[in-house]
Amino acid sequence: MTSKKTLVFFIFNILLSLKVSSSEIILQGFNWESYAHSSGWFNHLNRRVAEISDANFTTIWLPPVSLAYDGEGLYPHSRGYMPQEYYNLDSAYGNEGSLRALIKNLKSRGVSPMAD
Repeated sequence: MTSKKTLVFFIFNILLSLKVSSSEIILQGFNWESYAHSSGWFNHLNRRVAEISDANFTTIWLPPVSLAYDGEGLYPHSRGYMPQEYYNLDSAYGNEGSLRALIKNLKSRGVSPMAD
């Protein structure tokens, strides 16, 4: 094995051991089509908090929560990445009430919510 390959292998093993020993496990709690979930994405996640917690996730990364542009043309839906009203938490993913219920449930199970 060349010295360059040995060094890469050594660094890879160090990084791997750091990841394994880390106590933080983050779940990306959305995908590109989550905004279109029929019952609202926050409600869907809220029904699955026990599964998320039981899988030992410590943090869940939530989609953008603000009301965002929902227009036409090339970008018919911004998925929350073109916010219109930063303080209006009624978005395509659910309303403020469903978001607050989700956060409360997550915290009760020891899972920290993280905003996008």
